[in-house]
Amino acid sequence: MPATRGLPTMKPVFKTLSTTLAATVLSATFSHAVFADRILGVFAGASEWKQNYDGSIRDLDTGGSQGEEIDFNNDLGLKDDDGNMIYVALEHPIPFLPNVKLQRTKLEIEETNTISRQFEYGDQTFNASDTVTTEADLSHDDLTMYFQVLDNWVSLDIGLTVRFFDGFVSIKSSTDSAREDFDSPVPLLYGKARFDLPLSGLSASLAANALGDGDNMFVDFEAAVQYEHKLGAGVELGFRRMDLDLDDIDDIEVDLTIDGAYFGVFYHL
Repeated sequence: MPATRGLPTMKPVFKTLSTTLAATVLSATFSHAVFADRILGVFAGASEWKQNYDGSIRDLDTGGSQGEEIDFNNDLGLKDDDGNMIYVALEHPIPFLPNVKLQRTKLEIEETNTISRQFEYGDQTFNASDTVTTEADLSHDDLTMYFQVLDNWVSLDIGLTVRFFDGFVSIKSSTDSAREDFDSPVPLLYGKARFDLPLSGLSASLAANALGDGDNMFVDFEAAVQYEHKLGAGVELGFRRMDLDLDDIDDIEVDLTIDGAYFGVFYHL
């Protein structure tokens, strides 16, 4: 199955985002020139994320027909696991050039479960009472380009994220196995607000990457509180929720929520 089959459904989204961002960038770049930091800033951090899974997956190409929904919890036994997030960001005072953030999120889970009903996946039929092992990898890399339009005790970032998936969902029994891969890029609007308590090192932040085009909906939201020492090292405690309602990405339909608390450390140079 060609890996790019999910891409055509995303092309109108790029056009919509380009139109939306065109008006935004004109004002954002001016504000960035006025309010941006006067020195180079480098941010790096890592977090451990407790992930809870809830939702379903459907293979849209099971023997030429649309398969039925397969529940992550009830059918496959996928409930929770631990993952991590690692990021680095570069901020600068140069007008008209966006700041850049790179982030890697690990979303991998594996469970073995005895299924209670028959279902089809990847041209294979799995029968009731089969013991199946499911592996799901929704790990992704984010490239975020953003402008800082406010930079005081309240800071505001706006921009665009391109999320690169290189994942799969596989189901195996003692007699059959099926695997579906997907590697479509997903463009997302990005925004982040941060509120600093002056002279304390304490802050709170809200960040979101979101997309909606009628057929697909993708919302990735996180809220956190941070403490940063005057030397630049800090810790944060937050909550992240990712909602995916994707109708056709490489012949896969996904309705999935992953959420949970995370704890991390960071350094600001």
